[in-house]
Amino acid sequence: MAASDGSFGRMAVLVKIYDNKDYADDFRDGLLYANSVEYYRNIEERHRGDANEGVILVESGTLRMRREGEDEWFTVETAGPARLTLDHISGLNLFCTTLFLSDYSDRLEPRMIEQVQQQIAESLSTCLDMGHHAVLIRV
Repeated sequence: MAASDGSFGRMAVLVKIYDNKDYADDFRDGLLYANSVEYYRNIEERHRGDANEGVILVESGTLRMRREGEDEWFTVETAGPARLTLDHISGLNLFCTTLFLSDYSDRLEPRMIEQVQQQIAESLSTCLDMGHHAVLIRV
């Protein structure tokens, strides 16, 4: 586990989880593999899926938009939650990780470690559903 040396001094652990040990070994050797936004949108039956990947979620307010190929901007008022799907980014690749972060902004101390350990313990079954091989990334 690593602690940030920045001004916040928060305990942070970034984890990349794999279902294949060879993929974890490749990552440790410096090889990165990323799936597309579309891939993550469409694997909802697995814990890695996210239907909101590459989507803008707006509770309410004013959106400033323009039509593709046009220079003129217009505004749209939203009365409630709005979900805008950005289909033009569906092919972009994402490198997904899991972040565990303490709420404390003091120097590294036991309560930070305990909080991050608790987060990991609470999400252990979800993490194991994503894979049994994890690489911890120092942040």
